[in-house]
Amino acid sequence: MLTGGGYRPSTSRRLGMELFSILGWLLCGRRFTDPTSGFMALDARAVRFLAERMPDDYPDVNVLVQLVRAGFSIVEVPVEMQPRRSGQSMTSGFGALRYVSRMLYYLGQLHLEGNSQRLPAAPLGEPLAERQVPPRRVLLANPPTGLFIREDRCQTPVEGISATLRFPIDLAYMAASARDLGCRAYIKDYPAEGLGGDAFETDLRQLEPQCLIVSTTSPTLEKDLQYCRLAKQARPEITTVIKGAQVARQAEAILRETPWIDVVLRDGYEVSAGQVAAGVPLDEVKGISFRRSGRIVENESLPPLLPDDLPFPARELTRNELYLRPDTGTPQTTIQAAWGCPFSCIYCLAPIVSGKKLLTRSPASVVEEVRECVEVHGIREFYFRADTFTLNRDWVMRLCRAIEESGLKISWGCNSRVDTVDLPLLQAMHRAGCWIVGFGVESGSDEMLRRIGKGTTVAQARRAIELCRQAGMKAYAFFMIGFPWETDYTAAQTLRLIKTIGADFIEISIPVPFPGTKLAELVEESGLREAELLDHHHARPVFHPYRMSRSRVMALWKKGYLGFYSRPSQVIRILRGMDSPRHLGNYLRRGGSFFLRIPRLKL
Repeated sequence: MLTGGGYRPSTSRRLGMELFSILGWLLCGRRFTDPTSGFMALDARAVRFLAERMPDDYPDVNVLVQLVRAGFSIVEVPVEMQPRRSGQSMTSGFGALRYVSRMLYYLGQLHLEGNSQRLPAAPLGEPLAERQVPPRRVLLANPPTGLFIREDRCQTPVEGISATLRFPIDLAYMAASARDLGCRAYIKDYPAEGLGGDAFETDLRQLEPQCLIVSTTSPTLEKDLQYCRLAKQARPEITTVIKGAQVARQAEAILRETPWIDVVLRDGYEVSAGQVAAGVPLDEVKGISFRRSGRIVENESLPPLLPDDLPFPARELTRNELYLRPDTGTPQTTIQAAWGCPFSCIYCLAPIVSGKKLLTRSPASVVEEVRECVEVHGIREFYFRADTFTLNRDWVMRLCRAIEESGLKISWGCNSRVDTVDLPLLQAMHRAGCWIVGFGVESGSDEMLRRIGKGTTVAQARRAIELCRQAGMKAYAFFMIGFPWETDYTAAQTLRLIKTIGADFIEISIPVPFPGTKLAELVEESGLREAELLDHHHARPVFHPYRMSRSRVMALWKKGYLGFYSRPSQVIRILRGMDSPRHLGNYLRRGGSFFLRIPRLKL
């Protein structure tokens, strides 16, 4: 066995290492080897203890996790190394813990008990991650099953005047998590790249992934699952993992009915996906469901995320030029600024997926990610994603000040809620680069707004749109037609509001009874369902209202769009907002293709 080569630590360091041994014995269930030898032996539980407590800027501690999981029972590391930063004390157990973490950056050799292996020495400062055993490979994919916005609360086809293909932030977060655990991650957005099934099969052969993680939507779920099946047939040893709002709520059923799926990510996918990809024993990964020996295991949920602890999405692994702002045609990316929604809209997945507690990133963290996008990736257009961006007014004001003080010249948009804005807030957002705000207006009937649990009024919606205009920004209004209580009268109220509210752009959706929502319970209990979720489309209803047919709902949807965008006043308004022929061309191309499709849409 390799020893410390005659090294004898000083009295103070020996005391520190002895305290480290005692702490490890108490917390990790075993005592480390003789600290006077100059080496510390870390077992699996000790390594996990280290990994969970080390600061984010010392990620190489995770390499030890992988070595232990690869079959090495004990990993011995030398302790007499130059610490990464000066002034580190070894006179306490926690000081020793931190010291081991920093020391990993300068580790030149390991002794692996039970399966001895010496890693080549590296130049001072080279991360151990560059010299570890071959990394596990993970393919994170949007399968070639259609161009959809694959966000948990937004699962719509990418078609329309202002609908745009969004950066796959879920894949990028999961890839970053896997990368930081030592994996080699590959992101493939097949629909965005215009690639089909042949490209998927080619990647399976060439990349040889040990793990496949697929982002799903309700309308593409069946096809998404078939691509997972294809992967399992091509590579029987691959771990197949799926995420998505629908599968998270039906994890047990999915695993029971699709034996080729190994893992379902239920919550906290930003964390759990990387752990699964890195080969962490599945029973230790919180927030997942999986199959073991023919039975379904549902692990406990993850605790609430600590947003600032997440790594930035791995944009270096994506083709950022594919995701464009609809009017300018310039690259645009998504930044997750906050999670959580405390409201109780009966149709919305946000509280189910993100929780009801608002979790915000620090303004400094958001600005740091923006700076990375600008300086590294050349992106200056952003969608600040949050379930309700303006829910915490003070946080928004601090973020806007931080953006202004950074000197970064960017443009961005966000979503909001009509009862959470005021003129000073919107003006501050505009000064910080915000050019458009989206509002969920939903209905022109106050009674309908009450029934669906929205908690807002038509008057508040009108005021919010007007305040946007006063602040110098564009307003994007979202409406819904086809709730169970919809009548010709309430629909007429909504169509009237669409024309008179003064929004620059609109989007009309038909409610979808996603599993876990109160709307889904109501539809099932009332026997209103006429089609499966797999058949739903933003203009193809799954259920019929009490006093209206599905075909009537679709007709009203078409009428709402055509009635808004075909008005001469709206055409003039859009033309006035164009500042270049390119902008005009983008709108004509996108809008023209959308309106050509409207008459062809059928149940």
